[in-house]
Amino acid sequence: MGCTSSRAFELQKHDNRDGSGNASNKCQVDLVSACLRMLDFLQEVEEHPCLYTNRRILAEAIRRYETIWLPIVAKSAEKDGQALAAPLDVEWVWHCHMLCPSAYQRDTQWVMQQGSSSGDLNAAQVPFHELLCYFRGKGQLGRRLRWEQSAPNEPFDITAQLKQAPLVEDVVGSSNVNSRISYDLAAAAGRQMAFHYQVAVMPHYRDNKFLTIAADRYVGKFLELKRRHPNQFFAPSYDIDCVWHAHQLHPQAYIADTTRLCGSVMDHDDSVNDRSEDSKLTSSWERTKQTWNKEFGDHICKDGGMYRGEFTLQERQLQPQMLAV
Repeated sequence: MGCTSSRAFELQKHDNRDGSGNASNKCQVDLVSACLRMLDFLQEVEEHPCLYTNRRILAEAIRRYETIWLPIVAKSAEKDGQALAAPLDVEWVWHCHMLCPSAYQRDTQWVMQQGSSSGDLNAAQVPFHELLCYFRGKGQLGRRLRWEQSAPNEPFDITAQLKQAPLVEDVVGSSNVNSRISYDLAAAAGRQMAFHYQVAVMPHYRDNKFLTIAADRYVGKFLELKRRHPNQFFAPSYDIDCVWHAHQLHPQAYIADTTRLCGSVMDHDDSVNDRSEDSKLTSSWERTKQTWNKEFGDHICKDGGMYRGEFTLQERQLQPQMLAV
């Protein structure tokens, strides 16, 4: 995976920076805390693996997200600006959507226009999100009440159904929704299974020192690298990618922070995952290592932050049997 700079997001570049400094002083988000909340959430999803590759479950989740939840968020943002946590299936596709900032902004403009009393939008007016420890009950009553008011005949909590659903299942029939979402959220959900394997199961990713260093590398060097080379596609190490994902889960802050630090909103494309020789990812990774070393005099490679190898769907299907042995 790597980063691009969407033309739609291009803004005037800022003056040079030295690529060093404390991440907490440069971003609106506490990136270490955000990473820990994200890892908790990814573990919750891992306990409901149908959310990776069950096309029927994902189609329903996308419908619920688009037709019920996004309008709730748009109206709530206009009214009180509070963060709301969605039902697990909806929160998951919302999570995947935010990991492509350009698509998230493009696909949600219609609902934000409907929710705005003025009808006028700027680039930062995307549906507000802040990852909460929602599965521990925070804000549960408020979000359930808003859901029931908007969709009284639609169940809010379907975790029991998710527990019973198979890992793989095709869509039968149609969800009868003329979706305005152009981004392939079902495919994006499937890719997150591999990301979970790379970071969420490793204990050092919950170590504050490891995450603090990762956040500083992300803000002070990776974003700075993009500012200095705005037209290049760079591939991060996984410690940096973990922080990058967590940052994107606060989309309004992410837009503001990367615009200020990079000169434009930095897009994210996790569909670039072919590691074969001469692939885009492989060549980009080599270029990233070389450019990083030239600009900063050290190496992007980090102990504990590197690629762990491929994790296949077949391995995930066998995982319950292996754990039972």
